[in-house]
Amino acid sequence: MGDAAASLVGPQIYEEFVWPYEKRLVDGLRAMGTRVRLHICGNTRAILAGMGRLGCEIVDLDYRRP
Repeated sequence: MGDAAASLVGPQIYEEFVWPYEKRLVDGLRAMGTRVRLHICGNTRAILAGMGRLGCEIVDLDYRRP
């Protein structure tokens, strides 16, 4: 699954408004018997802890340092 905008919000907004829905999606996919790969572009340093709690088998990050 991909999330094109998660890296654009701060950690508080991510935890309150993004994480619960991503977790629901991950849990639903895993309940169907599939593994989950999460792809988020951008600087994800502020939300890495939350991303780690999602339970994805693969986390794919893409960030070019300026």
